[in-house]
Parts: sequence; C-alpha cells; structure tokens
Amino acid sequence: MEKVIIVGKGPSLCPIPKMKGYKIAALNESVGLCEEVDLCFVGDTELLELIGDEDFPKISKFVIPAHPHVNKKVKDGYTYKDWLPKLQGRPYELVEYHTTYIPFPDRVIPDIPKQHISSIAESAVLWCLMKGYRDFLTIGMDPSGGYHPGMLKSPHHKGHTGLNSASQHQTKVYNDCTSLIKKEGGTISRLEPSFFDLFRDAR
Repeated sequence: MEKVIIVGKGPSLCPIPKMKGYKIAALNESVGLCEEVDLCFVGDTELLELIGDEDFPKISKFVIPAHPHVNKKVKDGYTYKDWLPKLQGRPYELVEYHTTYIPFPDRVIPDIPKQHISSIAESAVLWCLMKGYRDFLTIGMDPSGGYHPGMLKSPHHKGHTGLNSASQHQTKVYNDCTSLIKKEGGTISRLEPSFFDLFRDAR
C-alpha cells in the first residue's frame, strides 16, 4: 500500500504538491496548503468552517464524526447530516469519537468505527491503520510545538498559543500517534519541507 503523509498544522507545514504514490491525509484546514488531498479529517464544526470553498474540489474524501463537535461539545440532535451541505457533495466516511473531554454520545450509530482519541491526528492514524496502512510520514506535526502562521485562525488554538503549551500539546500528539503506529508494527518518520521540492522539480 502507499505511504500515508499526514499533513498537520505545525511550523514545518509547507505547500504540498500533487504526489503520485502517496496518500495525502490532511488535518482540518491544512488542506489549504495542499494541491490535492486524498483524505481530509475534520471533527469540529469551527474547523470545517475554516476550509475555503475553493479547497473542497481538491478533496477526494472526508472522514468525519457521526456527531461533530460544536465548541468542544456534542450538541444534542446535531449530527453529520447537519454537515452535509457544508461538504459540497464530497464523499465521506463516518467515525464515532470518544475524546479526552467528550464521551461517546448517548445515541451512537451502529456499524461505524469507534475511536478513543485526544486529537484529530490520532483519528487519522487509527482510521488509516484500520484500512491497512502501516507506513506513515508527517509534515506539520512538530514535537517542538507551535503552529504554522497560516493556521492560527482557529479558536481552538487559544489554549495552545503559549510556547510551553503548544510544545506540550504537539509533543503529546506526535508521541501518541507514534505509539499507535508502532503498536501495529508500522513506521513513522518526519519529513522536511525540502522533501516536496523533488515533486515540484519533476513537473
């Protein structure tokens, strides 16, 4: 199977060209720096709204929660169906979340994957592992912390804007994802922005 490149929102994030032979899995509004996206993982209504209208056509598939979060909560009666107009007709698959601060909703939808996660990056890793992918590369997932300057519009980042907080959060995300992947016998490596120059130069 192809290697999965997880595109996060950390300082190392850079423009991602079209890439044959790799599966591009973008987290939230990082799709804005990608030319083509195979999988876009979004869990929060506020972050879906940060994806520009011009970005939807380049997304092959969304992976979204059956009960999307609103202001870091599950809103009674609010489901993925409320997101369908926002997805602009793009294909999607469903998962169900149990996060560190939001339990599974009372009414779960049967026969869809259920995930215990603390970040959207973990959701992406778990979904890809479930589909059989084992080799992962990352860009914009920086254990040293922080966010790319173009990724600071989210209100969710207000809790992680300080250097120490951002560093701790990103370090935890990367370490958690690494543990999940290695537990399944997979591999994970961080990319440098220069890696993508090879694909730009090949055009």
